Amino acid sequence: MNTDGKIIPLEDISEFRSLIVLIGSEAPKKATKLFQVLAKEPELATKVKAAVWIGARRWNLHLNNSTKIYLPEFGADGAWSRLAKIYQKQQSIFEDLELIDLRLADRIVVQERYNMKDNDRKLRPSVPNARSKETLMKQKIPKLGSSVLKLDNEAKT
Repeated sequence: MNTDGKIIPLEDISEFRSLIVLIGSEAPKKATKLFQVLAKEPELATKVKAAVWIGARRWNLHLNNSTKIYLPEFGADGAWSRLAKIYQKQQSIFEDLELIDLRLADRIVVQERYNMKDNDRKLRPSVPNARSKETLMKQKIPKLGSSVLKLDNEAKT
């Protein structure tokens, strides 16, 4: 698609495999704003392989390691920048996360990937649930088992 959100018909798209796949009927029309948000944090943006336009109001992103990121309806640029700051400091934790939910302004909710060695869970949860959550105050990210990351003022700026 071009910068106006219009689809450019091509027979051979092989040279564009590295571009973000847009999903949703209104996605091409809304993509310009998304690309502006992603461009603010280019290092993390290179990890995005797909963007899904959800409920005619917000985006879900899929990273190249299969992690899903839920962007908020409002303030997506600020949420994306906060996540990029964490990514710069703690890249390795992203490999173990199934979901990163940025829809709440004061916290990040995460869900670990299902681990077959985890005997406490018999079935893989399809969404985060209260049983698999622990609360973590954002000073450092000491362990991966946490599912709610409360942001301090440093992380919000």
